[in-house]
Amino acid sequence: MHQRITKADPHIVNPNDKLTVRELAALSDESLAQVDVLYLNLAVAREFPGVEQLNIQHYQRIVDEWSGQAAGMLAKAEPEFHKSPQLWQDDIRFFRLACIAQFMRRVLRIRYNQEYERSFREAESQSVYSGIRYSHVHDQFLHALIDLRQGTCASIPVLYLAIARRLDLPVYLTQIDSHLMCRFEDGQVTYNIDVTDMKDGGFSAPADDDLLISKRAIRFGSDFKTLTAREMLGYFLSQRGRIFRDIGQLDRADSDYCLARWLLPRHRYTIVDGIGIAFQQAEAAFDPGERFDPLLMARALVHRYEEQRNLPLSQFATPHPNPASGRPQSVHYSSITPTYSPMLIQGETRSCLSQPK
Repeated sequence: MHQRITKADPHIVNPNDKLTVRELAALSDESLAQVDVLYLNLAVAREFPGVEQLNIQHYQRIVDEWSGQAAGMLAKAEPEFHKSPQLWQDDIRFFRLACIAQFMRRVLRIRYNQEYERSFREAESQSVYSGIRYSHVHDQFLHALIDLRQGTCASIPVLYLAIARRLDLPVYLTQIDSHLMCRFEDGQVTYNIDVTDMKDGGFSAPADDDLLISKRAIRFGSDFKTLTAREMLGYFLSQRGRIFRDIGQLDRADSDYCLARWLLPRHRYTIVDGIGIAFQQAEAAFDPGERFDPLLMARALVHRYEEQRNLPLSQFATPHPNPASGRPQSVHYSSITPTYSPMLIQGETRSCLSQPK
């Protein structure tokens, strides 16, 4: 369902106020919707040890400048659309979305994090996937993406969203299994934009039917929905919780997942990850064999599911992620889905844009 975007108001939250995540969560839905998504993201990052002095206003100024450059590019590039509108679904709105994606890739030089991309490809070559472990908040949040121009699907779509919102475009985040994408919805048309699919400087724009998503996940309200500001805050918290989990700080991870579940209650991966943390906490709290010992509870769950479904629990396999893209195979793109990469940013158009420092 199409949402109406409330334009971010810098007076709702002063970056110098240093509101905590819990203070942000206490805002009304209307007020929270007016908070810059960049502020929401970095407010979560700022509570990570060693990043407490993060200057959010500094990063807002950078993205404000980039957005101004992107706006200038859009104006200069528009004649390219009229030369061959069929390349852009005969829709100037789609063309503008493409321009922002190519601005990020070709001008800002945004890349997928090379270390994690190598890990994906090594796992793919061995036909195994053991999961990626994140060791620091820099791996998943906007400040490092802006500084280093490398990120993941947890940060690159968020930067795209921050720029698009500054250009008054109705763009949202949406979750597809464990993957994060952008979604344009204006009440008339819908476009999915995957800005992490950057080969040849392009991006993917899969149609809804090309995304093989679990119907159960959609019915449950987990996948393929546009996230509200409150849900985005929950998503950012779940990413911080994952980092705390990966570095072994289970108390902090448990706290983050609990609040993330409250803010983002229907996302399947947040639920399952939170359960995993809770089981590890319970393992430390109960003696082996004691009532509610996690191992005894796990055996009871296995028995229950085998009995209810008349199948061994091992039959219920989770789709193996595709290491090359970081997306599960159940969420692959059809071969008919184009990756858009015509050169929009060149010659006179590119000269109007300042290069990254």
